[in-house]
Amino acid sequence: MLNAKPVKPAFIKEIVAFFVLLCVAALIAVEPAYQLAAVNGARLFFFGLFPALFPYLFLTFAISRLSAANTVFSKTAPFLRVFGVGENCAGAVFIGLLSGFPVGAKTISDLRIAKKAGEAESVRAGILCSCSSPVFLIGCVGNLAFNDALFGIRLYAVHIISHFLTAFAFSFYRRKERPQKPAPEFFEKTDLLYDGVTSSVNSALLVGGIIILFSVFAAVLKGTGIMDLIARPLYPILGTEGAQGFITGLTESANGIKLLAARPKDGLTLPLLSAVCGFGGISVIAQCSAFFKKAEIKTAPFLCSRIVAGVISFCLALFIGAVFP
Repeated sequence: MLNAKPVKPAFIKEIVAFFVLLCVAALIAVEPAYQLAAVNGARLFFFGLFPALFPYLFLTFAISRLSAANTVFSKTAPFLRVFGVGENCAGAVFIGLLSGFPVGAKTISDLRIAKKAGEAESVRAGILCSCSSPVFLIGCVGNLAFNDALFGIRLYAVHIISHFLTAFAFSFYRRKERPQKPAPEFFEKTDLLYDGVTSSVNSALLVGGIIILFSVFAAVLKGTGIMDLIARPLYPILGTEGAQGFITGLTESANGIKLLAARPKDGLTLPLLSAVCGFGGISVIAQCSAFFKKAEIKTAPFLCSRIVAGVISFCLALFIGAVFP
């Protein structure tokens, strides 16, 4: 009797994924509520986020391509050494801190592909480059979602402090591997208007596509009862809206923030939002990981950093809320 070949675990996972995705596709095709979720996600992006994100992304791109930017980036090298990152990554860090997810991940991945950043340095820089942008937290969340710019500033303050604490903690990842020597230029010369608009639109639409996709995914979880099952342990603490908003935010931050903004503001509002923005959401993590994998940058430390950032953000926001109510 011939010996049967063992079935590989990876193949079993693909078969399971195939049938799960097939079922989800069938649900979306026959259930109008899931199609409406895609429309609502598109409306949230095009009428809420895109008008603020696009000009901001373009200005960030334009600033980074100015000749004076090289001088500014070079001056940040001593600061970057604290995080185990070299001068070559200064431009990527600048882009990441100002433009937010997942633009920073894409920029550092491009540097890694161009061999301007080492393997371990790319991991450390990828964590340092990956955070929410000030325009998203202050403009979109503070002004648009909560109609409170001061609340947005507090949220961003918690986020950026937690982000640097997390990046410092992960700066010890293979710290003995030194950053590469500085390259002559951080970015190649480009047509500022054409390339700036193209890059900004593509980055903004990438964010929009993620929001629409995970809006549908969150609706499927809610419609099938899975969301209720996951969020139920949090109902006594956060209530139904708060628990489902928080779980949704861990999946896709923009829709989770929208749900959290709908509940009455209380002492847990800032900590919950901070945890969601610190973690970034599975959708953003998946997108950043795709860029990292393309550049052969290890993704496990990045995933761990998002969990750590979410926990630190929640704790820091609780502390700030207690000291400055």
